[in-house]
Amino acid sequence: MPVLILSILTSSLLFVIFKLFDKYKIDNLSAIIINYLVAFLVGCTVERSLIVDQAIGQNWFYSALFMGALFISLFTLMANITIKEGVSISVLANKMSLIIPVLLAFFFLNEQITALQFGGVLAVLVGIVLTVLKPGQKFNLKQLKWPLVLFLGSGILDFGLKINQQFLLGNTSFYSFISIVFLSAFIIGGCFALFRNRLQLNQKNLIAGIILGVPNFYSIYFVLSALNISNLDSTIVFPINNSGILVVSTVLGFTLFKENLSLKNWIGIICCVGGIFLVALYA
Repeated sequence: MPVLILSILTSSLLFVIFKLFDKYKIDNLSAIIINYLVAFLVGCTVERSLIVDQAIGQNWFYSALFMGALFISLFTLMANITIKEGVSISVLANKMSLIIPVLLAFFFLNEQITALQFGGVLAVLVGIVLTVLKPGQKFNLKQLKWPLVLFLGSGILDFGLKINQQFLLGNTSFYSFISIVFLSAFIIGGCFALFRNRLQLNQKNLIAGIILGVPNFYSIYFVLSALNISNLDSTIVFPINNSGILVVSTVLGFTLFKENLSLKNWIGIICCVGGIFLVALYA
């Protein structure tokens, strides 16, 4: 469980950093691209070697390249949805995606889930909806095309991490795999930004990318570490991780940035915490 707690904390720290991006007028795309390079270099530093040479011959190499493309694509989509449709729909689509890896693991990887744990997953989903709803906010079904894509993509990304951990990584260091994922995201994102003339390499963006890169790297590392624990199936890891991130991020927003929370939001937090308890009860 400690690695799962660390995953929640590092991922929630990303939320705080992004809030500061807005305050200090950081260009999100440029900082994110720089962050991917920093995350790759963190992996190389930990491994004390140039990871690319070791990775090319590994079973997971091409999978890591695909995961990197998925990372940068989903981030770009998330940013666009946030701008056009609002933060709530973006967060909702991203966090509710936990149901996809849970169901896929249950049906295709023979992972077990008890009735109480399934009830916990439902409580988490209800809690996520209530937590992100703002007073008076209404959703238009016509706006849900791209959020649905984000929902499916985020679920596939989470399940992809599980598949790589269980079938492809073997005894390979997690650092190597994650580093190649981030290198792929950096190259693809960098090429996109250069082609669209959107890469801004100034001091503020460089510092922001460096600050973001370290916790971003370890947020994925800790998830993979949690998935590697023998008595923690992904049907347990993803509900606890996603809802935990949402709860901690929401509370941080309330305490650090004075964001308003309605009664519905607090009920949602309670549902998430209760759901986490039910899911983890027999872990």
